[in-house]
Amino acid sequence: MQVLHEVEHLRAWAELDESDDGVVLWLNEARQFFPAAAAVLSDLLSRNRSIAIVGSMWPEDWADLHRRPRHGDDPAEITWWWHLERRHRPKIMMVQRFDEIGMSALKDAARSDRRIAAALDAHDGQEIQHLTGGPDLAQLAFDEDETALSPMERGVLLALLDVRRLGHQRPVPATLLAEAAAGYLPDSQRVTNDQRWIDAVLDALCCDPSNRAPGVLRAIHAVRSTADIGPADGYEPNRYLDYQARRLRWAQVPAEPLWTAAVRHACGDDLARLARAARDRHRLRHAAKLYLAAAGEGSGDALWELADMLEEAGDLDAPRRFAPHAASLGSQSARQYVADQYYETGDMVLAEQIYQALYDDGWILAAPRLAKIRADAGDETGAQRLEAEHDAFWDSIQTIKIAMPATAAEYATREGYEHAERRALRSAADGDTSLLVGLARMRFEENNDTEAERLARTAADAGAASPLREMAEARTPQRVSQDLLRYGLEPDGSTSDPW
Repeated sequence: MQVLHEVEHLRAWAELDESDDGVVLWLNEARQFFPAAAAVLSDLLSRNRSIAIVGSMWPEDWADLHRRPRHGDDPAEITWWWHLERRHRPKIMMVQRFDEIGMSALKDAARSDRRIAAALDAHDGQEIQHLTGGPDLAQLAFDEDETALSPMERGVLLALLDVRRLGHQRPVPATLLAEAAAGYLPDSQRVTNDQRWIDAVLDALCCDPSNRAPGVLRAIHAVRSTADIGPADGYEPNRYLDYQARRLRWAQVPAEPLWTAAVRHACGDDLARLARAARDRHRLRHAAKLYLAAAGEGSGDALWELADMLEEAGDLDAPRRFAPHAASLGSQSARQYVADQYYETGDMVLAEQIYQALYDDGWILAAPRLAKIRADAGDETGAQRLEAEHDAFWDSIQTIKIAMPATAAEYATREGYEHAERRALRSAADGDTSLLVGLARMRFEENNDTEAERLARTAADAGAASPLREMAEARTPQRVSQDLLRYGLEPDGSTSDPW
């Protein structure tokens, strides 16, 4: 068996030929491989039927893969994932509880094993989880009345869980956690004379919780990415805690120190993902700083998303100003925008050059304009081929069936508004904010502004700010709505000052 930790490791396996029969590839933390690696996996499975590809994924990660596409998603990657799933049907549900025979054997074993006896005594149907120590570790982390963790330990742990929840996929550096933890502690608990306090806290979280709660799980673990021996590059949370944090803290927006620390210490794609998380929560000031930091590391897509965010906030000239630089950094969307500008001003030579380069790079969205240029030049055959490829691409997406749940209005009519809101909150905790968004819009259409804004702010805190923006746009004559739309919110929910 070969264990792969990153998408790039998997791409190296794309060179496998038929001589590599009987190989099992384990995708460690499988969610990070999808949808980006779906095309590579499809190719491997089609070329070599003696390869088994295995991985595990939490339920909310699986659900996230089946949501409707969002801003910034690559349509080609999503299409490959949908085709991969439809062809291979990879989902296998893991057993979460013991069956009757298993429970009988467990009760027999409990006579001589105190840990098994304690798991049975919980009487909550989570015997498997209790045996690993998951629920007990979660209580240490999230119960503020629990004193087994010191305030600093809990602050660092919550900072790690929140920054991971918001999109930081690499091991999180200690410097980021040390600065972010301040946002989880009152003034009196931020006082220490120990200049290396963060090292002591991280060591305790890596080692001690197994002595403070039953089971074998640890709150966090240290990671070193290079092959040599040395200090940790960063830290990752226990996956059970990560899962529980997403369910319990879905509407929690971290305080200022975490966002500031992320700008200073996150890097690469993590910066862009955190920027999107800030934008999705209408924390535009922090999103702008994170986007600029990502662009400073060479991300054209981050710079182009910043331009789009600014345009949405009222700076209509932002795309024109940012497009050349974003295109030079490799943003396909920005290159398309530049080509469109040339096309609309009649410079077909430059427009065709950029469209052709985009098309050669696999950017199918360039095909319609390129086809029009070819048709105008008399190349009907080439134009028809491009149009057919473009239509086939979108037809393949439309063949994917996404189950549509009942709408917020349907639930409100069928169950009553209070029940519909409780259902919406449960769905949001599981990662689906669509019902919450629908209820906010429904209340706004009913002119119940107080309820609409309450729900819209909750949705924004959960990463779905569209209802809040729509309400602000509808009230633009009001100065407070203009400021909210243009400048966004602070972490505490107040409207940001001009930035």
